[in-house]
Amino acid sequence: MSAAPLVIIVTPSFNQADYIKDTLDSVQTQTYNNINHLVFDGGSDDGTIRILKRVERETADDPHYSLEWISEPDEGQSHAINKGFQNATGDVVGWLNSDDVYFYRDTVERMVNEFETRPDADVLYGDHVEIGREGEIRRVRRALDWDYGRLQRSYSIPQPATFFRDYVVADRGLDTSLDYSMDLEYWLYLGRRYRFEHVPHLVAGNRMHAENKRTAGDAAHAEESARVRREYGGPEEVSRTRAFEDTARILWSRLAATPRMLAFEPDEPFAFDASVPRRAERLASQLDLQALAKFLGD
Repeated sequence: MSAAPLVIIVTPSFNQADYIKDTLDSVQTQTYNNINHLVFDGGSDDGTIRILKRVERETADDPHYSLEWISEPDEGQSHAINKGFQNATGDVVGWLNSDDVYFYRDTVERMVNEFETRPDADVLYGDHVEIGREGEIRRVRRALDWDYGRLQRSYSIPQPATFFRDYVVADRGLDTSLDYSMDLEYWLYLGRRYRFEHVPHLVAGNRMHAENKRTAGDAAHAEESARVRREYGGPEEVSRTRAFEDTARILWSRLAATPRMLAFEPDEPFAFDASVPRRAERLASQLDLQALAKFLGD
């Protein structure tokens, strides 16, 4: 890569006016000085286009950040992402949905540096933070290290916290026939061909809200994910021992992230309009005791 590799951020968009300004800000305010942000909008009619036009005007003279966008009918989220990947003529590529954010202002700089120090890595992914509708910090999610077998059974990596070398996204795009598990299928496809590595940084904010496609379709998402895993050699049924081991690792990673959750301060260099709740609220949210009780009850 060159002295200042060009980073392409691909954002698919459709009627996300409530969130896309945070997404744009989280890219535009990065400390890294060579970013091209490509937004492929599916014909929004909710104010998204007005926001894109305003940010385009405000950043027109920014030598470090370039926003390019198009709004036209498409065939859905995966189609929009694929258009972005096809136009990603940079060195490093990120995929950030229009309701998600990069967490800190030095996120892109950190990930580019990680690629420089890991020449054998083709795909890097970091940790992420679940955020709410108003940008409130809800839960730190520490990703597990790469394990293709675990991916075949029950786990996935955080999509907004993932960056690729350019030749990876040039290989093949997303499967547009999938409604929910397009990222899982992509990891399973790429994982057989490229080297994935985990970077222990808080990279992205993954926004959870009622309109979120996966939140609204949990059962359909689970069914589709199981089918995709089987197509890539996953087991028909995961053994109780394996299921317990995988779940224990995930729960332990959540507990291990608790000190970081409690350490957040309102004046940290967030790349978006973040809200830091009181410590007691953060602790309850991080441990997610209701979900843990349900799991133990099952």
